[in-house]
Amino acid sequence: MKRPTMILVGLVVGACGGSGGSPLTDGGLGDSTTDGSMIIDAPISMQDVAQGGDASDAASNDASDGPTCGYCSTLTTTPSFCSDFDSEMTPSDWDTTTTTMGGTVAIESTQYVSCPHGLEVTLPMFTNVAPENVADAIVSKTITTTATVTQVSITLEAYLPANDTKSYVVYFGAHMTGMQDTGVYFTHHADSSWWVTQNGFGLNFGLMEAPLTGAWNQMTLTFGFGQNATVTLQYTGADNMVHTATGMGNTGAGSMSTTIDVGMIADGTTEAAFTAYYDNVVVQLTM
Repeated sequence: MKRPTMILVGLVVGACGGSGGSPLTDGGLGDSTTDGSMIIDAPISMQDVAQGGDASDAASNDASDGPTCGYCSTLTTTPSFCSDFDSEMTPSDWDTTTTTMGGTVAIESTQYVSCPHGLEVTLPMFTNVAPENVADAIVSKTITTTATVTQVSITLEAYLPANDTKSYVVYFGAHMTGMQDTGVYFTHHADSSWWVTQNGFGLNFGLMEAPLTGAWNQMTLTFGFGQNATVTLQYTGADNMVHTATGMGNTGAGSMSTTIDVGMIADGTTEAAFTAYYDNVVVQLTM
């Protein structure tokens, strides 16, 4: 099922805040912590993204053209990593698949953006579970470079579950290999809000407009490394507008080995069983 192309121009917003939970989902900052900075950018449309010519360019296809098959092979610029899940029965182009506490990861052929496959991840409902018991349903890819990475950009198509309203869930992000607490992740928190979380170093900012759920939308998470690094998330909001939430903070030093995580991670209790889908994951590392 191909997602519709969004061409509406949206407001661009940034917001700051935090909520309780484990370091995995909110950076260990506790309630009401802010990163102390916001940036308001210029409006942007999905057409602008599609014509941009970089790693985030063509993950959106014109609905009138029909679905693209084998998306990664259509890119004119070779990214650091690309996975469209279209030519394998398991996510074999990823290094590891991690499933715990009943989580599942599978290639499937009913929800996708580029045919014939997408990635389906699920987590069961579980209650009365200690917060340190983490449920995983993720694929991970480690990319080693010849120089220190200064910026990471992840563009993907995401179908977020509409029934995650009060659970801590991580949906995708990246970290220095072997140091997950250094990672920047897109997360949902138990106070019904969505966040970009920089684990371990204190950057945590919320989305003023909730993302689109129960439907496909393109998302791009970009962050640099350093004491005053900029972190941005471009996404389609529940209002069907395109938003860019931006924050600044200390994201730590870069590394020559970066790990990308795609899928769901939850700790403590989940209010329901969750299913998310992913397609056309494009990673661009800048040295």
